[in-house]
Amino acid sequence: MFGLPVLMNVLYFGCNDVSGCPAPALLDWKILTWDKLKSQIPWPEDGLRGFLSWKVTGWLFAYYLLSLFLYRVLPAHETFGTKLRESGKPLKYRFNGTFNMC
Repeated sequence: MFGLPVLMNVLYFGCNDVSGCPAPALLDWKILTWDKLKSQIPWPEDGLRGFLSWKVTGWLFAYYLLSLFLYRVLPAHETFGTKLRESGKPLKYRFNGTFNMC
């Protein structure tokens, strides 16, 4: 869960369409500088702010709101799970994909 985003970023910056795979600055550690590496990888001109976007953030929140809306609106079969050790009450689960199999 934590390693995959790190691996994908390493592959995105290490192997890219700007300078190939790997970036030439990564091959020689003695002459490696941040400015040289930035010119060979797809680094945004405005730094870390280039990775942030209000448009994308808005779409992400819209996706979550749609998910929450559909969770409440779609018909679902509710089932109780195993009783919890502390309270003795079971959790309730909603399975709304079971109607697709009919």
